Amino acid sequence: MKNRLVSVVAFVTLLAAFSPASLADQREDAGFYIGGGIGFVSIDEENFDDDKNIPQGFVGWQITPIFGLEAGYADFGTFGDSAASADTDGASLAATLRLPVSERFAIYGKAGQFWWDTKFDIENISESFDDKELFYGVGLSYELTNNIDLRLSYDRMDIDVSRRSVGPFIVNFKGEWNILSAGLKLEF
Repeated sequence: MKNRLVSVVAFVTLLAAFSPASLADQREDAGFYIGGGIGFVSIDEENFDDDKNIPQGFVGWQITPIFGLEAGYADFGTFGDSAASADTDGASLAATLRLPVSERFAIYGKAGQFWWDTKFDIENISESFDDKELFYGVGLSYELTNNIDLRLSYDRMDIDVSRRSVGPFIVNFKGEWNILSAGLKLEF
């Protein structure tokens, strides 16, 4: 995963260095922003696969037209069945790298830390676990108005809940969480 993260950041940096768009032609993209959207998450794990829609929210600070910081929250809801289920949510903090491609269109990458919390219910026995993982993402941004952008993004998180006990049961879950999202970003 660390190799993928380095590759994504290096790719976006190279694109920024060789972009045909001039920063002088871009609107002033520094400042505070908030946003939200709906994501489609696909959870791929050896013994468990699930897909669902999830709500997401984020706040950020675009320090320069290229570099920024973004915090986010996602509620993955409950997955599983009546015998065994898990309810997961989490918060993230990431550095962002934005590449203006035209006057209204930009691509961006982000990489950071994801802090998650999962409550497992297995045959009426409950236990909660939390941890942190690195994550990365890429996206497209299109300026609808001077302060509203449409964003499409892909984020990748690897959640590892291995060898943890819920009563007499051992949880061994290593999931790849792939999230495709669409949302709006409001700039101040």
